[in-house]
Amino acid sequence: MSMSRRTAFLSEIISGQQIPLGTRSFFQERFRSRLYDLVVSEFLKQEQASGLTRAEVARRIGRKPEQITRWLGAPGNWTVETVSDLLLAISKAEPAIGLSPLDGRPARNFDIPDWARWKDQQIGSSNIRDQASRLGATQLPKNRDEERINEIQRDEQSSLNQQMAVR
Repeated sequence: MSMSRRTAFLSEIISGQQIPLGTRSFFQERFRSRLYDLVVSEFLKQEQASGLTRAEVARRIGRKPEQITRWLGAPGNWTVETVSDLLLAISKAEPAIGLSPLDGRPARNFDIPDWARWKDQQIGSSNIRDQASRLGATQLPKNRDEERINEIQRDEQSSLNQQMAVR
């Protein structure tokens, strides 16, 4: 009996055995991106609704405005304290925490990798990305599918450049 790639990926976690570093890294990055998206989307919502500025957020938590700009510009290794401070200053709220069990999720029934399927579609939270770029974001969060697409596009461009140089 063959398992789909996703089923094998999840079975590494569900089996109770040691979880491979690559699998842990995937979920760590996904969680980091979700926290970043939450904070940035809350900031943008409050910016539109009440005119909240980065300077006001900085004043509320005793930081310099440029620190807030860096934090909102790209996901980083935020501490729990940083996330809490940002959400309190931005939304005057704390996040509700919940879990989404991996056990019992249906197996995927397709063979095409996500990056190939999504190549012609918008990927990720483009609305958040567009708005985050307005904040001066220099490095927006990427998921592994986007990185793979970018790698393929760079390879294709490099190949075209080489062909043009030969002519």
